[in-house]
Amino acid sequence: MSIHLLYFRLSGAERFADIHGGAIAKAVRDDLGRRFGALSRVLLAQHDVLSGPVVPQFGVWAVPFGTKRLEIAADEREQLDSIAAAGRDLGLEAVAEELGAAVALNTALDVGTLAVEGREGSARRMSRLASFLRRNPPSRPAATEAERGAIRRIVRGGFELRLQEIVSLGTRRGDSCEALIRGPEGPLYGPERLFAEAARCGLRDELELASLDAALKVAPLLPSPLRLSVNLSPGLFAAPALRRLAQQPRLAGRLILEITEHHPIPDAGRLLRALAPLRRRGAKIALDDAGCGYLNMELVRALRPDVV
Repeated sequence: MSIHLLYFRLSGAERFADIHGGAIAKAVRDDLGRRFGALSRVLLAQHDVLSGPVVPQFGVWAVPFGTKRLEIAADEREQLDSIAAAGRDLGLEAVAEELGAAVALNTALDVGTLAVEGREGSARRMSRLASFLRRNPPSRPAATEAERGAIRRIVRGGFELRLQEIVSLGTRRGDSCEALIRGPEGPLYGPERLFAEAARCGLRDELELASLDAALKVAPLLPSPLRLSVNLSPGLFAAPALRRLAQQPRLAGRLILEITEHHPIPDAGRLLRALAPLRRRGAKIALDDAGCGYLNMELVRALRPDVV
């Protein structure tokens, strides 16, 4: 078992004490420590959390954990990168809930992992982390209002919907199409970069729902019996747009809803309940990139998808 630190680094945290005083700064540190501790248990549910958050300096929280061998073989580096990426997305939500959306939008949260020796004590690990952080400044600055404006324009229709045919190897015929999103020409053209930037601007859910809305307009135009496959993060299956979709059996029956691997699913039972009305209307459920990110064998068993 490899030992790592999952760390959260909040930019500008030293200003809290200067602006609000020591008592407020301590309350912020403790409250965010509880938030990041709870988030760590979700992010690291597939692994062994060794202790709660340690605070080596104000603005930095570190959680030691040991990696487990998973049932579906997965590259350890890819797993660690998935933990960090999901932590950045969900960590800003925790900051917004604790300090307010305005503060979160103007705060950079850096999340990552660092390998440490299992034999080292906490003090030595924190010293190694402090040295690592000094050598590696935060990778993602807070989004500017101009950057958020650019993403809002994309959400309002500045993206393209592409359809990729999915062909059955048995019949050599197309049986569905996958809806794929492309941004404007330039650095945000590719979906990975586009959705990462939307998350940094606090607009990832809005972009996903706009993409879903565009796909739903295309689905009725596909020739029968083709279905349309759309990608959605686990948390969005409880969104009003999905509840409304469950009231449209003809449309729901044309869809394959792909659950993406980027975010953890802390409550599979809750997700199953959200999926049930859609399944009753004929929608099929797929797990996208099983074995990557957070889609493990436990979720395959719990969610009983139609497609893996």
